[in-house]
This record gives sequence, structure tokens and C-alpha cells, in this order.
Amino acid sequence: MKYFMLRVKQSALTEKEGVFFYNDVPFTGVAFLMNDNMLESANEFSDGNVVGEYLFEHFHGFDTKLIIDDELLEPEDEDSYQPFMCFNGDMFTGLSLEFEGDFCTAEYMYVRGWSDSSIGYYPTGCIEAIEIEHPKLSQNFLWYKSGQVERFEISYHHQIFIKLLFNEDGTISVLNISDDYFNQVILLSDQLLCGLFRDDCFIDTLRIGDFLSIRGLFIDDDVFKRIFTNDGIKNIKILYVSDTKITERSVFLLKELPMLENLSITSTLINAEVIREIKLNNPECYIKFNDKEILL
Repeated sequence: MKYFMLRVKQSALTEKEGVFFYNDVPFTGVAFLMNDNMLESANEFSDGNVVGEYLFEHFHGFDTKLIIDDELLEPEDEDSYQPFMCFNGDMFTGLSLEFEGDFCTAEYMYVRGWSDSSIGYYPTGCIEAIEIEHPKLSQNFLWYKSGQVERFEISYHHQIFIKLLFNEDGTISVLNISDDYFNQVILLSDQLLCGLFRDDCFIDTLRIGDFLSIRGLFIDDDVFKRIFTNDGIKNIKILYVSDTKITERSVFLLKELPMLENLSITSTLINAEVIREIKLNNPECYIKFNDKEILL
């Protein structure tokens, strides 16, 4: 999937001798030809020339025969907080395009009036969001305007496979990885719309801010140690660790965090006395172990 692609109504383009221009520049991107707010055609352009049909491949497996402007949809019940959407009085199944002026900023997939799958773009053409819901596989990705990933989440059979949250400066705040993610992601690769984080090499390049939540059975002592070699770990102030495979060997690394103010650990593999040693080493730090505060 392309993460940058300017997307406009074809009426915003001008044609000169078979070459299409946008703001006097040969157009590269996607142009939607709308007729009475219904999509007539969608084509990809490169340097002003049509290179092929835009196929909405990210909605593979959905019914995309009917594609309309989002303005044609009306709520079934205007008083409902999240109403079903209707087209010509019937609950809509198909694809709607959202425009801001000439720019297409979102595509929404509807099934019987309800949309839980969508692609969003900034007017610049940069990707903003991907949310695709299939019965077994869910994908939820967000980006900041800068292009920095904000959210990367994949669920399989309603269980979180991986969930990463990043701050705008690129530091990570949530790291949640299941024990089987890196094996299964290979099998699912042809269904995934974002090719990031396919192997665990990214663990070694993470940047840590002042808050980090770590979760998931992929996180064992070896992975925890790798996290502790990353830039910024010494400045962390709040650390939550739950449902991992770390043992007391990893806990001793916490003594090396001089700025730590708040620590919460949930584990059946660690003895409370080991956590108490962290409190002795840093008595000003608020520490909870298995939902109980550690006191001196």
C-alpha cells in the first residue's frame, strides 16, 4: 500500500494535450471522476499520465460496487449517537468518499449501514489512518502529520497480537507484543496493509520517553534487557509492566533508573521481596506489585 498519494476530484485537474496538471504541475496521484456525487471512475496518474485504475485494494473482500460521495448518506436515526447510515432510504452497503474541497481525505467501507473499516489521508496526501475490520483480523494504524507512526495495532481472533503507541517525537509509550506475533505475522503478511514491525529488530532502536507500558508474553528477560539499552531509558519516570515473561533477573535492572517515580508490576514469576529491594534502593518511588503498594 502507498503511504503518500495526493487524492483529488478529477474536476480539479486541467488537461493539456493529453497530460493532466494540478496547480500547473503534471499530476501524480489519484483522481476521482464524480458524476452527481457518484463515482464514475478512479484512476492513478504519474507525471500527468493515466497509469491504471485505482482499485481500492485495501478493501479487498468487501463489496465496492457502489461508491458515492459521503454527503449522500443520511442517518437512519438522527437522535442516535452512532446511527446506521442510509442511502436512498436503505441501509448503505458500499464505499463512501469524504472530500474537503477537492481533496479526498477518507474512504469508508459500509456494510448494512455500519462502517468499521476506513482509510484516512491528510490533504497533503500523506496517510493518516487505516482501520480495517475482518471477522478474524483487525488492523488499526495511525500516523502524525509528520509521518511518524502514532499507533500500530493488529488483533487476531479478537486477541491483541501487537500494540505500539508512539509520541509525536518518536518515543514509544506502549509496547505490547504477544509471544507468537513474529511467527504468525509471516503467515498473515499478504493481508496486512502496513509493512512495519515485521521482525523484532525494531526493539533495538526504540527511543524511550518518560512513560512506558510494557505488556505481552514476547517480553522475556532477553527482550527486556534489549529495551534497557535504548536511548532515553535512564530518563523514564513511569513504568508499567504486566503479563510478561520477565523474571527477577530483569527486576534488578530497575535499580539503574534514577528518575523513576512510579512503578507498577503484575507478575506471577517474581517474588515481592525482590520488588521491595527496588523500594529500598529508591524510597521516593511509588511502587505497586500485583495491585498492592510496596511499603518500607
